[in-house]
Amino acid sequence: MNARPLPGADACVHCGLCLQSCPTYLALDEENDSPRGRIVLMKGLAAGTLDPADDAVALHLDRCLGCRACESARSEEHTSELQSHSFISYAVF
Repeated sequence: MNARPLPGADACVHCGLCLQSCPTYLALDEENDSPRGRIVLMKGLAAGTLDPADDAVALHLDRCLGCRACESARSEEHTSELQSHSFISYAVF
């Protein structure tokens, strides 16, 4: 797999402020279903260390509701924009 750039992914400092605003994280209490967990997954896809055909990766990314509640806690990262870029670039649905 070739590494691809993921603009804006490094803006997330993994502070966790977004966790309490994310409905899927609150319901499932699973780090991979949090905004910062999804950013880590998207960075792995971009770096080529995760396989876009991996059902577990697709499951966690697909569980995002797209509600953008995480953006109310952020300072710079745009999780929903990153996720859209990741879906388009890696065809993870």
